Amino acid sequence: NSVEARLVELCTNGKLQELQESIEVKLVEIRRAQSSTDDKLQELGDAQNSVNERVEELGSSQSCAGDTLQELQGVQNSVEARLVELCTNGKLQELQESIEAKLVEVRRAQNSTDGKLQELGDA
Repeated sequence: NSVEARLVELCTNGKLQELQESIEVKLVEIRRAQSSTDDKLQELGDAQNSVNERVEELGSSQSCAGDTLQELQGVQNSVEARLVELCTNGKLQELQESIEAKLVEVRRAQNSTDGKLQELGDA
């Protein structure tokens, strides 16, 4: 009885209508906020997907770099082994002496060329 009386009173005073309109306004605000939240969640999901793709790319690059490093270490080991072989066979000494002999020849040729250029300059 008292609830019915209160409802009748609210209806006659227009309070129930005001309350309903206020509730509807709040519902619209809540729907807007929910929509905005959904948009932000979608943006965050897209950003997370982008990050995951980049992490995967970096993982592939790191794997490739590791493979390249292994190859380079293999080449270095091969070069070191060849140098040891050359040293033990005396080949490295022969190579060095051959290079030094060629350098002497180059210096003589350079001196000869310098002399000829000087003669041409004097003439």
